[in-house]
Amino acid sequence: MQGPRTLTIGSPMNSPPFVYEGEGHGIEMDLVGTIIKKMGYGIAWRHLPPKRIRHQVAQGEIHMGIRSRAQAGDKLYYSKPYIHFQNVAIAIDPKVQVTSIQDLSKFNVVAFQNAREVLGSDYAKSVAKCAVYMEMPNQMKQIETLFRRRSQVIVLEKQIFQHFRPQFDQKSEVKFFEIFPATPYSAVFADKNLRDEFDKTLQAHLSSVGTKKN
Repeated sequence: MQGPRTLTIGSPMNSPPFVYEGEGHGIEMDLVGTIIKKMGYGIAWRHLPPKRIRHQVAQGEIHMGIRSRAQAGDKLYYSKPYIHFQNVAIAIDPKVQVTSIQDLSKFNVVAFQNAREVLGSDYAKSVAKCAVYMEMPNQMKQIETLFRRRSQVIVLEKQIFQHFRPQFDQKSEVKFFEIFPATPYSAVFADKNLRDEFDKTLQAHLSSVGTKKN
């Protein structure tokens, strides 16, 4: 691990427009990067599957991780939410209709990694009844399953899908089913003091941005 003035931060893998892996920017990376720099630290990004981020924070291999949600019973520290994602169910088969979370149980579903934890118990119960259910950390490959007819429904953040959409079959009509509320995400830390410093700087940054807009 690098020196004390550089924070190693676990980030999800390529998920534009939020994270452009290898390019060091994106909506989410830029916001968190601004906060960390205002705290006086340098940044070393490490792109990992979501479950590895939490594990490496807990093991002290990285200082913090982004795009996390608290889980019952763990001993990590979570910031106040810094971003919200709008997850949706997406289909291209005209016969597929999804009007509720419970409807997902009728289809073969591929979701983002940790979706069962992030989207709540109703979602977890519903997809437990799917004939085929998978979670994938690589969201471009997740979208690929839909256009190759290997899944009937995919569940992911709408802007991420829109970013990758031009790379796939343009003839297929895409249907969005907005069955989920917006999902808040936090940063995760093993060090409570670092979490508190992040929260304080985040609040000051958001207040200054709000003042400028007004």
